[in-house]
Amino acid sequence: MTGDVRPSRSLNRRTLLRAAGGAMTALGWTGAGGLLAPVAARAGAADPLALIRERRRHLLVGDGSSGDPDLARIVAGVDAEAARLWAAMERDPARLFLWPDVASRTDPSHHRVSYDRLRTMASAYATPGSVLADDPALAGDLIAALDWLYDHRYNPELPAVGNWWEWEIGAPLRLNDISVLLRDSLGPERLGRYMDAVGHFAPNVSGSGANLVWRCSVATLQAANSGDPARLATVRDRIGEVFPYVADGDGFYRDGSFIQHQDFAYTGGYGTSLLLYLSDLLALLAGTPWESTHPDRDNVFAWVFDAFDPFLHRGAMMDMVRGREMSRYYQTDRITGHVVLGAVLSIAQFAPAPEAAAMRAMVKGHLRADTHRDFFDYDPEATERTRVGTAALAKAVLAGAAPGRGDLVAHRQFPAMDRVVHLREGFGIGISMSSRRTRTYEAINNENSRAWYSADGMTYLYNDDLGHYTDQFWSTVDWYRLPGTTVDDRSRERATTYRPPTSWAGGAVLDDRYGAVGMDLKADGASLVAHKSWFCLDDQVLCLGAGITSTDGRPVETIVENRKYAEGAAPAVTIDGRAVTLPDGEDVVLAGARWLHLDGAGGYVFPAPATIRVRRDTRTGRWTDINRQVRQDPTPHTRTYVSAAIDHGTDPDAATYAYALLPGASAADLRRYAGSTVDVVANTAAVQAVRVRRDGLVLATFWAASGGEAAGVAVDSMAAVVTRRSGDRLDVAVSDPTQENTGAILVELDHPAGRLVESDDRITVLQLAPTVRFEVAVDGAAGRSLVARFAV
Repeated sequence: MTGDVRPSRSLNRRTLLRAAGGAMTALGWTGAGGLLAPVAARAGAADPLALIRERRRHLLVGDGSSGDPDLARIVAGVDAEAARLWAAMERDPARLFLWPDVASRTDPSHHRVSYDRLRTMASAYATPGSVLADDPALAGDLIAALDWLYDHRYNPELPAVGNWWEWEIGAPLRLNDISVLLRDSLGPERLGRYMDAVGHFAPNVSGSGANLVWRCSVATLQAANSGDPARLATVRDRIGEVFPYVADGDGFYRDGSFIQHQDFAYTGGYGTSLLLYLSDLLALLAGTPWESTHPDRDNVFAWVFDAFDPFLHRGAMMDMVRGREMSRYYQTDRITGHVVLGAVLSIAQFAPAPEAAAMRAMVKGHLRADTHRDFFDYDPEATERTRVGTAALAKAVLAGAAPGRGDLVAHRQFPAMDRVVHLREGFGIGISMSSRRTRTYEAINNENSRAWYSADGMTYLYNDDLGHYTDQFWSTVDWYRLPGTTVDDRSRERATTYRPPTSWAGGAVLDDRYGAVGMDLKADGASLVAHKSWFCLDDQVLCLGAGITSTDGRPVETIVENRKYAEGAAPAVTIDGRAVTLPDGEDVVLAGARWLHLDGAGGYVFPAPATIRVRRDTRTGRWTDINRQVRQDPTPHTRTYVSAAIDHGTDPDAATYAYALLPGASAADLRRYAGSTVDVVANTAAVQAVRVRRDGLVLATFWAASGGEAAGVAVDSMAAVVTRRSGDRLDVAVSDPTQENTGAILVELDHPAGRLVESDDRITVLQLAPTVRFEVAVDGAAGRSLVARFAV
């Protein structure tokens, strides 16, 4: 099964929730699927604090009721890692640290990692069926280690030096879980001391986005562990702040964007943590006096489909929304994707039936399609791992009769965070941009130090090579040559975030299928400027660049592709029907090229003969080159890359480029493309446009403040436009990608129409003949595409 099988966008989710009779409570965590049905009975319904603790315990370690081999594999993974950590832990009473690699007294990330390791050991102790379950020696060493951390690293008498997050969120999240798992062994006095420390360092339930949800999580379990219902009332009131959509700052936007730290795209980073911990909180508090009844809480169901689903490709979360987390060796795109899928399974338990069915179909499709990483693998390095309880939900979905969904087929734009995805059966394209609304990349806490060009139009190709980005891409790639970018060759060392002064980034989308996308590039620390467009069609993306200008005395190039392969690989490269041998580390310059086929990627067609530079490189890198946090991997990794670039020369003046990316195309497909019905109509600094004669499509980006005309479409200001003439219908999508037009865009099409069939309420039709003219009121539209449909 292929395509978008989620509930209709016109479905009112709030109405669904009411119709379900308050599904979150009525079905909640004691009904749907029955996963937590025994919890209330064991905890005692009269004690909601005990219920919260028991629910958390169950979420962390399950109940051991299944003999499933996949669940047993997870338990065995926990056992092995716990045993390794236990053997490596310093146990001398006079010790100065618990583990030598996290020995710092002043770096709070060392404290958090120590608690994280103890949580793994406590999980083994508390997991039914574990070989270490109820081991008294393990319990003794755990308690002694916790006491040591309290005495020397985390108590109310110590100053909170360094990163606040470690003290207020990182360490207490883990200490709370340990306290739940070891409660019977700790005793009230010791537990009270630990919880006093948590209350001291994390006294407030404040913040925004993921930070607010994390703090609510800390407060919830600290209150449940210490018996403080008043603190839970604060959680109930504050958690409601995360549900409404935002128009600026941190949180979820109506267009599906998620922003954290004010101006960074972070769906696959902070957004993923928010989804996971929020799903936990909803489970912990359901049916208690502190359950949230915020009127916007059903937005969570929309987030699954609108914010997360488009960025998942066969189990992996696209790196362009993972922020600095993409530089962490232990948190790959697939591990993050699996965390999202696990959270979606949890949310599906209390979602209304149509939403729940679509969520499970989505998850099942991803789990079946991800042949690179098994959802039931236990990865000891990962920050968040598949839990036994979540794995049980996944097993139930996989065993069910309902079919899984295939690849999502859609074109989605996210104007609030300058990201675009173009998804088809068999491939996905991601486009990462920036503007004065969003910074290019985040590089704090010694992370992500080379992501200079990752939001300068980097174009990601996802296909059947599921390990392309997962398997050592970021540790070995040439960060100066990211696919889709136009760059000069200056050397860069320092990682500095950058907010471009330009506002034109975004585009127009028609029928959730076709998109005109553009970015006004103003390079960081250089004079380089360019207008870059991507015209997204059914089986290809046409990439145009114009106005490429620089005066810094450096060469400028556009990176058509830079594809990763296994170490020592020699992928087949064919140019205009001729096999090309690429010596390692040497440029092969080819003039007059019309098309290039690259094994494992697809084809690249140049509408006009182009001079391209192709090369094969063996590259060795380390994760420590881009991330110097406490958890490091200095291991050298080697991979082979094949790249293709268009050289614009030194100090180009209004240079251009044009190429079509055809994912998965064969060499024969590229030969036939010579007779394509796709025409580049305009490629100037004022307007870029293509016409697809076969489909009746025109896609255009207009860069001039006064607008322009191309392929029968005229506008009076900056705009992106997609038109389609099919049979007796003419459909038009228009947007203001600058999001700064305080008035309207006047649009004129060079042929008549019989009548207006339907339109957004922001569109006013001025005439239907001899040309179609209409105004689009874009003030406050936030880059959204506005559509009119005519009969012709």
